[in-house]
Amino acid sequence: MLTLSKSNEMVDKGSSSVNGAADVQPTSTMQPQYKVACDERCPVVHALAGMLQHWDTRNAFVFVDRNSPQEEARQLISELDRSDWSLLLVDNDGNRYEGPEAIPMILKTLSMGRIFVVLYCLPGTMLLTRLAYNFISQSRKRASKLVTL
Repeated sequence: MLTLSKSNEMVDKGSSSVNGAADVQPTSTMQPQYKVACDERCPVVHALAGMLQHWDTRNAFVFVDRNSPQEEARQLISELDRSDWSLLLVDNDGNRYEGPEAIPMILKTLSMGRIFVVLYCLPGTMLLTRLAYNFISQSRKRASKLVTL
């Protein structure tokens, strides 16, 4: 139903086809826990999404394809485009996390990220995450302007 990108492959949930080619079997029996919509048109976001795909050894994340004709994908991309952030994370229960709010959810899902989740128990950690996220976002915008000149 939803064209999703997983581990650098385009996977059509429901038919298990890759880029419209031959059928493939999932590498894991675990259902994805999160749908990730991010603005991969930006080189910084694209690189970070690539790192997340690499670190996602449990296949807990699926990435929404911006060009998918499917309604669910279009709705998520539309919601992302209306957001102030470049990241939208949706869990299986429909809970939505945007921007820096998604970072702890991503970390707790990654095997090596669980160590960092402990830091979120400390006061002020989310504030630091928001500041870092904003700094990266603002730097990304400046870099994009320089590239287009």
